[in-house]
Amino acid sequence: MSTKSKAYLPASDKCYHWFCSRADPLTVEAATFLLRLFAYDSPQVEKWKVKLRTCLAGCSECVKVLGEVKVSSRPTYFGAFSDQVVKGFYSNFDEWELSLVKGALASAGVQRHWENCRLPVLYHMVSNLRILRDPTVMSVIRSRPSTSSWPKDVPPPGLLILLFDESREVRQWARSVPMPEARFATGHEVALQAIFSLLTKARGEASSSRSTALPAPTVESAPEVLRSIAVVSDPRELWIGYSQVLRLLPNQVLLKAYGGVDCRRMVIGHLHDVGPQFMDVLRCLLFLLKRLGSQLWSGEGPEYPHVVFDAIKDNPSFTKLVEGIEPSKEKPWFLTWFGEYLTSLKDTHVFGDVLAKHERFREGRPTVMFMTARLLASLLRKAQTDECVLDIHSDTFIAVAFGRQYADEKWKSARNAARELVVASLKGDVQEISARGLTIVRISCRRSEANSRCAQFGNRLWRKDIRLPAILGVVAQFSHLDVLNKLAYKRVLSKPDVLLAFEAVNRSLSDTREGFVDAISKFANYNQQKFIRDFLQRQSVAKDVMTLMFSPMDDLQTAAKVLVGQAFDADSRLDCFRVLLSNLTEPSFAGILGFLEEFIRYAPLVTEACSLSKSLVQCLTDVIEVLCSGLAGLLLSNKYLRPEDPQGLAAQLPRLWSLMTQSITVIFKRTPLWAAYFDIPDMTVWMRDALIFGRDMLAQWHVIERAAVSASGQEPPPRAGKPPKLSRLARWLRLSDEELLHQSFALVQTSLECFRTTGVPPSEAGLAKLNKHIEDGRKQTEGAPKTRLDAGRISKLEAALASFGEDGEEDVSTESKPVKQETSTAPVIQTRTNRSEGCTIRSSGTSHFPKSRTRKSAEVLPAESSSSDSDSEAGGPVRGLAALGKFQKSPKIQKPAERRQVKMMDVTNQVKNATMERLSRRDDARRRALRLKPDISGLHRALLSWDYDHAGSEPPNRGEEPRPLHVPDKFVDHRHYLNVFEPLLLMECWAQIVQSKEEATPIIECKIASKQFTDDFVDLEASISEAVQKDWRLNETDVVLLRQPDGKKSYLAKTQSYRQTVAGIQVTLRCFVLVNAGDQGPQMNTTWNLKKVISLSTLHREYAALMGLPYYDLFSTVMQPRLSGHPHLDGREVQDTMTNYRVNEPQARAILNSLQTEGFALIQGPPGTGKTSTICGLVEAFLLKRRSPSTSIHVGRSSTQADKGPVQKILLCAPSNAAIDEVASRLKEGYRGTHKRGTPIKVVRIGHDRSLDVSVMDISLDYLVEQKINSDNVKDSSKNTGSDIATLRQEIDAVKRAKQEKLEELATTQNNTARTAALEEEIKKLNSRRMILTQQFDRLKDKQKSDNRTLDAVRRRYRMEILQEADVICATLAGSGHESIEQLEFEMIIIDEAAQAIELSSLIPLKFRSSRCIMACKFQYNQSLFVRLQKHRPDAVHLLSIQYRMHPEISQLPSHLFYQKRLLDGPDMARKTAKPWHSHPKFGPYRFFNVNRGQEQETPGHSLKNPTEAQVAMSLYARLRKEYAAMDLDFHVGVVSMYRGQVNELQRTFERRFGNDIRGKIHFNTVDGFQGQEKDIIILSCVRAGPGLQTVGFLADVRRMNVALTRAKSSLFILGNAPTLERSNQDWREIVGNARSRGVLTDVDVSYFTEPPSQPRAQTQAAKPVKPPSGPPPDTLVTPQNLAESVRAKPPSIRRLPGPEGRKDAPVPKAGQKRPNPSEDHSSVTPSVGKPKLPPPKRPKKEKASIFIPKKNKP
Repeated sequence: MSTKSKAYLPASDKCYHWFCSRADPLTVEAATFLLRLFAYDSPQVEKWKVKLRTCLAGCSECVKVLGEVKVSSRPTYFGAFSDQVVKGFYSNFDEWELSLVKGALASAGVQRHWENCRLPVLYHMVSNLRILRDPTVMSVIRSRPSTSSWPKDVPPPGLLILLFDESREVRQWARSVPMPEARFATGHEVALQAIFSLLTKARGEASSSRSTALPAPTVESAPEVLRSIAVVSDPRELWIGYSQVLRLLPNQVLLKAYGGVDCRRMVIGHLHDVGPQFMDVLRCLLFLLKRLGSQLWSGEGPEYPHVVFDAIKDNPSFTKLVEGIEPSKEKPWFLTWFGEYLTSLKDTHVFGDVLAKHERFREGRPTVMFMTARLLASLLRKAQTDECVLDIHSDTFIAVAFGRQYADEKWKSARNAARELVVASLKGDVQEISARGLTIVRISCRRSEANSRCAQFGNRLWRKDIRLPAILGVVAQFSHLDVLNKLAYKRVLSKPDVLLAFEAVNRSLSDTREGFVDAISKFANYNQQKFIRDFLQRQSVAKDVMTLMFSPMDDLQTAAKVLVGQAFDADSRLDCFRVLLSNLTEPSFAGILGFLEEFIRYAPLVTEACSLSKSLVQCLTDVIEVLCSGLAGLLLSNKYLRPEDPQGLAAQLPRLWSLMTQSITVIFKRTPLWAAYFDIPDMTVWMRDALIFGRDMLAQWHVIERAAVSASGQEPPPRAGKPPKLSRLARWLRLSDEELLHQSFALVQTSLECFRTTGVPPSEAGLAKLNKHIEDGRKQTEGAPKTRLDAGRISKLEAALASFGEDGEEDVSTESKPVKQETSTAPVIQTRTNRSEGCTIRSSGTSHFPKSRTRKSAEVLPAESSSSDSDSEAGGPVRGLAALGKFQKSPKIQKPAERRQVKMMDVTNQVKNATMERLSRRDDARRRALRLKPDISGLHRALLSWDYDHAGSEPPNRGEEPRPLHVPDKFVDHRHYLNVFEPLLLMECWAQIVQSKEEATPIIECKIASKQFTDDFVDLEASISEAVQKDWRLNETDVVLLRQPDGKKSYLAKTQSYRQTVAGIQVTLRCFVLVNAGDQGPQMNTTWNLKKVISLSTLHREYAALMGLPYYDLFSTVMQPRLSGHPHLDGREVQDTMTNYRVNEPQARAILNSLQTEGFALIQGPPGTGKTSTICGLVEAFLLKRRSPSTSIHVGRSSTQADKGPVQKILLCAPSNAAIDEVASRLKEGYRGTHKRGTPIKVVRIGHDRSLDVSVMDISLDYLVEQKINSDNVKDSSKNTGSDIATLRQEIDAVKRAKQEKLEELATTQNNTARTAALEEEIKKLNSRRMILTQQFDRLKDKQKSDNRTLDAVRRRYRMEILQEADVICATLAGSGHESIEQLEFEMIIIDEAAQAIELSSLIPLKFRSSRCIMACKFQYNQSLFVRLQKHRPDAVHLLSIQYRMHPEISQLPSHLFYQKRLLDGPDMARKTAKPWHSHPKFGPYRFFNVNRGQEQETPGHSLKNPTEAQVAMSLYARLRKEYAAMDLDFHVGVVSMYRGQVNELQRTFERRFGNDIRGKIHFNTVDGFQGQEKDIIILSCVRAGPGLQTVGFLADVRRMNVALTRAKSSLFILGNAPTLERSNQDWREIVGNARSRGVLTDVDVSYFTEPPSQPRAQTQAAKPVKPPSGPPPDTLVTPQNLAESVRAKPPSIRRLPGPEGRKDAPVPKAGQKRPNPSEDHSSVTPSVGKPKLPPPKRPKKEKASIFIPKKNKP
């Protein structure tokens, strides 16, 4: 059977489907065409009609489509017939359909009810209007049949007519039928015309006869359908039905006219209806306005909208509705038409005119204004064009919103609505500004094209008188915006549209700024402080103000500060942040968080955000200071944090930290892109500030962490403390500017430390980039440098990265001993497996200071040991913060199926492994860090645990007391070394504390503000509010005493930080407490007395040397002394050296041997033998032989200073300032050996200006830096800025006082309008003045901070340049530990006066990696590192035996007393040192003046003085000066003593006689301070004198004795009490005896030098002529071998631990070494090794044993 024939068969439901979707298109077309058969009569046609009847009776959809094709087929299949024929045809067809329906009803037995009728038949009833007219059909319809199976896509036409049926039930039934909107089908047109006729007829004659501008619609003829259908007569029901019909019609039908009228005119024509149907007519209009919009007015004239408006406005029914509105209720529906009405007119020029018609509502005007304002808020996009309606009517809206005339109750709703409208308009403007700005950005980035609408915006409302509360929140929304920078958009500004938009954005921002500032001014001018404070309490106000505080626009920020300042009497930006966060915590905090979120979103989108970032950094710096810094830090207060509140501030801190780190990361990421649009100096300044802020922020992490913990009671998640991304920050390490590089590197270090302490591993990308910097720095390849990091920084970076090792990293170790046969001899590669990735174990009390070394694993093997370093690193538990930093990367090669295991690999013939190289570099970096920055917390732990009030001479150690050990010549290992020297160092520390107890130290009152526990330490924040002395301050190395006012309890504390602010002094102190023992330390809010005790500056460096010694290059030699023998020297080379440097042969050999010796080289030279000249020659020889620094050459650019390699340099040290100043002065003056050569070398002296001699001030580092600053015209404007700030603050205070007076007067002024206006104007001016002043104040503060940072940066850069270019760095041993030279490398280290240095001090400069260290000394008394090395191999010491300083009469005594007469005089020394007074009977080259009547006296500080000796010394100098007035003695005389008290007495005595200027002409100093120096005349005051005195204290120190007797070149005058000295000390007995035997011992008193010359009162024994020793210099001079044979029995002693000085019962140390300290009279009492002496004439009085001086042996 064919497909065509199948189409006509019944379906499965036994129905034909010819028209519905179940039929194929061909069937539908055929069935449509066959409708023509209805015009014929035949049996076949009848059969067709039967099938068609079956089709229509069985399918509703076929009925629906039949109605459609009856219309669609007219121009096609019926197109050949006339309209009259077609009309007749379809009339007959309709009748047939009616018969079909009626027959179906009859067949079903349906009379009035439809239950038995098939649904398609029912649907057929309402689909054909002819069928609907039949009464029978209508009776069925009135039974409301079911419509469940009807087609839902198009409503049947008859259903539209039934909406108007007279029966309410039928109407409801018709409305209940689901009818889709905007669907139109055949039959609808006829139904629509019938409906039009109904509405027109229902209007009635009364309505139609009224005068109106709107013509009533008419219909040409009423359709026949209405003649047989009863419709409702109620007009309102008709319009309700019509409103239903309108929803069913599509737009094109709504606009089409049927019978001379269309739907819209039908509605508009009835707007004059005054009956109840008006509401429904208005609903129809509202529908048409929403559906058609502006199409509603198509085809109409320009006045038509006005007519429509007037028709509604003038309708009494509408007026009654409006007048019945209650303003407090929601807006009624019947006013919503106005909004749609305006919307439909938005593109017409009548929009503004219509908007103004609200005034015509008279009594209903408040309500209409209310609705108008509410509705206009939805039209703001239209209101932001050039013809802005709101701009035109802005005065009206603003008057309603803020005017006093609209302040009564009936306008309340309208006023609020008008304010909402204004705010909405301004918000829209802000959004438009932001959107247009971003559009320009997209155009600049080629992500968008320019268009003509870019510039079409702007809002003049900002220029109106708007009140502050209305716009505060609006302005806060764009607080992050700033004017666009032309340089950033230069590329696209050539396009006119973009340029217009660019200018429009900036203009709008300017208008906004001016409007807001004006509103702030007016608000602040006329409101009292309490009102403003209450205003800030309103919801979101404080949040918005805080947001504005961050604005990059100065005017907005200043305006916000004015508001806060008025409320809380704050002026500076910092003060404003403080009062906001203190008084309005939650909203202020929300403002900060909101601004940070907006910054994170906005900054990456724009071309540049430098001003925004700069403002953010400045403000966050203030916020961090307010929250964390000092005693006033808000986060230190539990009351502020409210930890009991889970939603309190503390709970928000992790979010704050996260947003701050994200923000700073954005800055680091985007700044390199922004930098192209700004000048380098400007970018450098704010980039520096950003880096400093990053460090400041990370420095306060623990404060924020502890505050956050207080809220949760648990540890915060480690990720909360994550620092900025290293991958972003690492790029900054490639900056070319040295200051930025310095700050960037410092921030990287701080970030890595923060990662380590918080247990958060850095990202793989960040670590990879940092490691890339290290690799680039190591390669030293040609071409452009890939990194600017120098070797020192690279090493530090490697050390820091060592804490983040690689997971699964292979530890490579080699076997150093033979192994058994079954064991492979290949290196063992061990893979660590028990590492949990990302694991963090933390404690809130984590200490920054790891515990002191108590583990056995702390023992460190010698450097040459073959043991792997990993053994010591992984062999024991990691302590302190190091436990948080062990995060490892995954191995590069892994096989998942295999477990990691120990592998045996043969690497004998393999190429150097990259992993091994990396591990080696990492180990070097770790060792460098431990060498330069070892852990010194053990010193703090021990010291701070002591009881200050302990009365003993030994430290009050808790537990087992350390036993001082004898210092051996060799040590087993570092643990042995530590056990020997650590107790001695602690004893030294305690001795200094004991000494400090006797010193007059200011006592300052302080108050404890907060405390935080860290292990056994507690950190205290204390404030000092009282005035202190101008020069009083605390350094980080100061130890202080905290004592309760009642004196019951005290703590020793170390200063952690010191800060002086306007509010007072803030200090952080660290105490040691044993919490387990119940000691909680000082409590908060308690008052304590504070005083300085000691400085740990030198002790820190010595202890650091002690702890870092295992990582020194010369560690093994220090443990086990080994010296190389003298290398063979060519005689010609020796001769050339002698000639070049004018030195003798021993000096020349010492120079040459030292240059050729690796490791330690020793030079021993007694006083005057040219040791200093030898050192000068050694320096010159080294500099001549060193390699020139390399310079990197780069193609395309010239080399800069940064491209030059480092200069090979020398580190020259000495124990005392005086000694190093002497050498530095000689080098500076051009001495190269014994004569000046003038070869310029760059010498730099490191040290504080107060400790330097005037002769070296011009080469001090600080002086050189200042000179460089002055030569480059770098201005230090900080002082001027400081005075300007002070002036501004005074002026601000004056303005505030004046304003307060005006406000008080204004409050009391009544009924005086003129005076009130004048006061208001004056207040306005004062507010304006205050705003300007506060703005200037903050700018000056920022400028001062920036200038200080800039000056610091310049100083730092110049300091580094000077140090890098220096040939020789001179410093004391302690000074060599200064951080400023840590990054330098030295080829040679020279230690002068090495025998006088304690061993730990000698270790300090050894931390630098140097291949050789030359140690020079005058003599070999006492145990020191020099002596220990010398004892190993005495023949390796380079001896200098010819002295060139002293007159032979002077040198005879030290040669005899100390050098066994082997110290030889240089040629013609008597002639070279001869002076005119040598022939004078009272003077001569050498005299011992016995001052019989002198008496020693004790001074404060337990020093001693002898006023008689001081008077004699003064008289001696006066006589000498008088008799030889022709000679200039200025700077040629030195007055010395062993005691500081006597030095002070001498100074006072001389000043009383010669005036204060004498101190600049004579060198007064202690013997210690005179080391290394010389003068023509030395006056030595011995001080000690008294009946029965048996000891002479420091005078017995052989080293000091030697120094004192060898400083003079021409004359040495000793003042002392001969009897006391003879009976108290063997060495002084020999000195006095020697003077007596030589006839130079003279009894004197004060009058002796005032008497005329006469024969000296010499004692009995005559002097014998002294013959200078002659002959070749000895091979050895006081070596340990001959010393051991000749020394008298005296135990080696250690340095004196400063304590009570010069007392008769001065304690004697057991063991130790000397510590030079030029600021004290002495630093040790060291009875030293000397030659054998006879027993004393009588047994001295037995003294109590002490740790300071060993007991004398019994005779």
